[in-house]
Amino acid sequence: MAFKQRLPDPKWQGFEAGCLEKFLAFVIDERLKRSDSVADELSHQIKATERELGEWTGYVESDKSSVVSAKEELDDFLRVKAQAQNVDPGMIEQQLLDIATLPYVTAITVNGVGALVVRIVLRDEWPYPIDGGEVEVDFSFIHRDDVFVNVVRFPFGENGLWMGGRRRQKTATLSIEDAKSLSQAVAEVREYLTQVNRGRRYLITFRKLRTEPLEYSKELVLPALKVAIIGSSDAQRRQEARLRANLVQAEASLKEVRDKIRALNIRLRTLRAEHVKIAAEEEGNIVVNIDDVANELRNIIALPGVMGLKFKGGIPVFHIRASYLRKGHRYDMGDYELRLELYHGRYEGVVHLHATRRGSDYYYHSENGSDTSWFCFGSRASEMNTLFEHGHYAAFMGLAVNSMNGVNKGERRREDLKESFHEIPVDLVWPKALTAPSQAVSPELVSQ
Repeated sequence: MAFKQRLPDPKWQGFEAGCLEKFLAFVIDERLKRSDSVADELSHQIKATERELGEWTGYVESDKSSVVSAKEELDDFLRVKAQAQNVDPGMIEQQLLDIATLPYVTAITVNGVGALVVRIVLRDEWPYPIDGGEVEVDFSFIHRDDVFVNVVRFPFGENGLWMGGRRRQKTATLSIEDAKSLSQAVAEVREYLTQVNRGRRYLITFRKLRTEPLEYSKELVLPALKVAIIGSSDAQRRQEARLRANLVQAEASLKEVRDKIRALNIRLRTLRAEHVKIAAEEEGNIVVNIDDVANELRNIIALPGVMGLKFKGGIPVFHIRASYLRKGHRYDMGDYELRLELYHGRYEGVVHLHATRRGSDYYYHSENGSDTSWFCFGSRASEMNTLFEHGHYAAFMGLAVNSMNGVNKGERRREDLKESFHEIPVDLVWPKALTAPSQAVSPELVSQ
């Protein structure tokens, strides 16, 4: 299109009398509109934060208890570990003798991993003698206060024993944490299995209890017995590592809860302070710094291309001359009235534009070829909406003017620009000199 040395004067320019007072009234009115919805949202957030704070506060005591329990468990282990280093060999032999003298013990040996194994016969004397088979008590898991029970001979006609569940089993893990010695642990296992299976078996062949001394290899059994009493060094290391990890995890969980509570308290104080401020605004007690408002307006009308300001229904209307600078060439894009209000419909960041002069029949900032349209800022829409809702009008207008002084990415080739727009001198902008934006500021604002 043709090169233009100059552009026509704008349809209107300048700044309406009392524009600062009117702009201040606009700012206050927008704050009042915002306060209605914001106050409700803040009330909802405060209640939700209070509920969340209550939930997290409830975790403190349980997490404290977890830390105390983890410390006590570790301390108990370390105390027992220290005592075990000085265990009396005579005490170990006495425990072996105590096990061997139990009449229902039929064998004492070790398994494939060198752990102590005691075989016992289950016999119930009530209401008459009943043979309940034989089981092996495996002390491989002694460091966890559990023993592994394996059925090695079933009662006649049975295929398992009742181990406390809903069906007969061939193996089970039973707790012996209350036992004071290994012989007591063996006795507790036998008593438990006898009671569980009582009344659930037919009368079958009776097997007498052993009366003669039990034969076993002391050399084979004693090392396993010592391990069962004080635990192996490997098992102790694993146990200590596990207990220390439990303590670290419990302390970390408590710290996480306290950090969360601290963050929620900060958030709650911030929300309440904001709610008090908004509530005051709802009552008409809005606090606005007139110097801040004047600076906002000065920054807006100092933007390149802003030619004037007037008010329609209390809404600021800025008259803007738009142009696009590309690689040393400037292209005319027309004059527009921009209403400083958001379209409160389906889309974000949409403002009302009215073309007072078209820069091109091919391209101007409107839809469907009309001179009046709602202008969308595309990918900047969400950011524009946020700036407007928070009252940052100078930043809002800065992005708006920047967007209007541009074209779509696909239309930036010099050939397309020359075909679609009138080229104008590079310095033909409003105000006349980009280096002197104060020329666009009205005397009224300068005097503030």
